Formats: sequence, structure tokens, C-alpha cells
Amino acid sequence: AAALARKRYPDRSLIVLESHTVSGGCASYFDRRVALAGDASQSVAAAKQRFRFDVGATTLSGLELGQPMALVIEELGLRLPKHHADPGVRVVLRDGTEILRHADRTQWRQEAVRVFGAEVEPFWREVEALSAKVWGMLGGVMRFPPSSLGDALSLARPSLLRSAALAPKLFQPFALLLKKHGLAEHARLRDFVDQQL
Repeated sequence: AAALARKRYPDRSLIVLESHTVSGGCASYFDRRVALAGDASQSVAAAKQRFRFDVGATTLSGLELGQPMALVIEELGLRLPKHHADPGVRVVLRDGTEILRHADRTQWRQEAVRVFGAEVEPFWREVEALSAKVWGMLGGVMRFPPSSLGDALSLARPSLLRSAALAPKLFQPFALLLKKHGLAEHARLRDFVDQQL
């Protein structure tokens, strides 16, 4: 945001205030102190251990062509070193099932079928189709969801108005899509979707 502001308004003064323990805002870490079972003679303070958590891969989503992070990188003229990691995420469900979240859609669908069964394939195809449409619709929109009348008016562009039928889907709970595909009671899939959301 600071780099975009500097580029768009070069004659203005700019200051960045960071409230986190390390710079980066939401693309950062958080710390938690956790009480560990141990020697009863230890003090309460000594029995707590600090754990640092990365906030997750979703903070850098939208890197594909035409998506928000890619548009920011392009506007700023950045040449960033890239390392493609596939699978990018390894998820372990409560029942111990391990799922590899591949970037390659074909590999991901095969993994989803392996873990959840063939009945989930139409569900994931619809999720991918909706995702592609939404990214296409919002690709150049930097103010979504709108937080002011000006933001809302900026959405009244012909390219967005053509996609108006998609708008209700942006605010529907994921549970409706699971229900539509007869997967509302698929406990393992619901567990996975809940973790992702």
C-alpha cells in the first residue's frame, strides 16, 4: 500500500506506522505463549513456551496473471525472485489424513478424489470455475469489498456490470455450495473446507 501510494502520489509525504512486532502487517507472524505439561516444581512462567506462527500462505494469494498481487507487482515494476513450490500447502486433518494442496489443478483434483472420494470432483470444478470468474471480475478492483460510497460507485464499470449475476455468490456461505453438491454431511470435506476458510 505504501509503495503504491508513493508511486501514485509522488509529491505527498508518506509515513508507515507498524503496530506489529515485526514489519509487514498481516503478512507477518504472531506469537502465543502456551502452558506446557511438565515438572510441577517449575514456576508458571517457566512452564510457558513461546511459539511463533506465520499467518499463512493466503496472505500472498492472487499472484497469477491478472490477479491483485500480480497487478500490484506489475504497477510497481518489480522484478521479484520467484520459487515455485508445489505442493504449496500440506494439511493434516483431525483424523490424521494428510492432504497435499497442489498448485496444478489436475494434480489437486486427483488428490481431492484420493482423500475425499470421486463424489467431490464436481464440487471442486465449480469452486475453480467460480474462482476464475471472480478473479476475472475483480482483477482491476483494488477496493473490494467497498467501504464507502465512492468505492461502491467505482464498481459500476461495464466490465463489472456484465458480471453482476456473480455478485450474490460472493456473499453466500460455502455451506450452500456443499449442500448443492450433496456434500453437507461429508465430515472430512467440511473439516478441510473449514480449515481453508
